[in-house]
Amino acid sequence: MIEIKHQFTTEVLQVLPVDTLEGANLAGMILAVADMSKLDFRRANLEGANMAVSNLWRANLRGCNLRNANLTGAVLINATLTGADLRGANLTGADLGHAILDAADLEGADFTGANLTGADMTRARLLNTNLSGANLNYTIVTEAVYDDRTQFPALFFDPEGQGALPVGKMG
Repeated sequence: MIEIKHQFTTEVLQVLPVDTLEGANLAGMILAVADMSKLDFRRANLEGANMAVSNLWRANLRGCNLRNANLTGAVLINATLTGADLRGANLTGADLGHAILDAADLEGADFTGANLTGADMTRARLLNTNLSGANLNYTIVTEAVYDDRTQFPALFFDPEGQGALPVGKMG
């Protein structure tokens, strides 16, 4: 049994009848304002889950299904999201400083105002992704794929110069 606690109080938000979160089905679960730092969610199904304002610092979300998840204002600093499916996820104002999003599918995700400083988005799918107002300082976008609907921050002038590939130039 795993207890998920509130990140600012001692209140238990959820008691999960599982021994591990690896591969768990947590679709649609309400985990807002939870402390889930350092937890291992590898390959878990978190589709549509509400994790707004949650602490996911150093969490392992490798290969997770986070489609349409609400991660508004969540802390994902140093989190591993390699190969995660974040299509349609809301990451408005989230902190993904130094997060690993290598080969993540971010199609249609909203990163408006998010902090992606030092994040690794190598080979990420950025089709129709909203990165407007996001902080992309030192973000690695080598071989990331984007299209004409992808919205980059105003000061991010040359995605190709940073190693990102427009859909028409994919190899």
